[in-house]
Amino acid sequence: MNHGHRPNALPLKTMLQNRYLVGMAQKVNGEGISYIGYDSVLNIKTLIREFFPQTMGERLPDGKTVRIIDGSEVTFGEYRVTFLNDARELAHMRQLSAVEQIYDIFEENGTAYTVAEWEDCITLRYFVERRGGSIDWNAARPLFMPVLSALSTLHSKGINHLGISPDTLVILQDGRMKLTDFELDVVRRMDTDLPPDLVAGCAALEQYVMNYVPDESTDVYGFAACLFFALTGALPQDALRRKTDSRLMIPTRTQNTQPPYVITGLANALQVMPSKRTPHFERLRAELSAAPTVTAKIEQPLPPGFPIEQEPA
Repeated sequence: MNHGHRPNALPLKTMLQNRYLVGMAQKVNGEGISYIGYDSVLNIKTLIREFFPQTMGERLPDGKTVRIIDGSEVTFGEYRVTFLNDARELAHMRQLSAVEQIYDIFEENGTAYTVAEWEDCITLRYFVERRGGSIDWNAARPLFMPVLSALSTLHSKGINHLGISPDTLVILQDGRMKLTDFELDVVRRMDTDLPPDLVAGCAALEQYVMNYVPDESTDVYGFAACLFFALTGALPQDALRRKTDSRLMIPTRTQNTQPPYVITGLANALQVMPSKRTPHFERLRAELSAAPTVTAKIEQPLPPGFPIEQEPA
């Protein structure tokens, strides 16, 4: 994932807040740069995220300070405030063990930073590959359901993710799954002034549509796409292509070996049009749990107009 130190990244061994030592840059996108770091007070590895949209800012010769490009001052300032506010909201959710844990937020070098606990992990994508290309529902359920519960709580507090993918879901050493990489909403859409960070197959149709405000059903789609990936070994076709052909390509072996209510729950959660999609995570939880109150409804055939294409086993 990392191929040497990234251009415009903070110099190695930069010290932030006289406490955090900056290591190698791990990821760069429209919002900023993520680094592996070291907390010299707690003596632990950390994940440091720096707000640094490079379309709006540049480094000064000292290699650290961010100078806002002329004309971008207002937008940069608004996004920086949002970055800080989003981080504070997430930091209040420390009881949710299935999401990234932010424990420090500060401003320095003309920009803003968050510090999260670093946990050694592998991506869901790599985990599924290592397990032979797919897993069954019995293996997926204990991974996905705690994340579903956490997402339901986050949305009850107005917190979106909008970037759920097999790369932002990670498997920890103790076998639990955690959701990482919370970013500005504007980076998870196509119609904004920051470069988008979208994963084809996981991003919902509305993330490609101008002036559409993503909501809980947007994250339902991304979550369901990842569960679909875990069970089948492939992501759904990207949402723009599915707008004209909404079929889900589910291998016959998957349909024959997974509980029918799980297939139906996925079909509902992966509806292309937001108005037809499972609206919230509590409904998805009920469908994936085959709760008695909805069992009768979800044992009916798949929703009208939602053809599922069977692939050969």
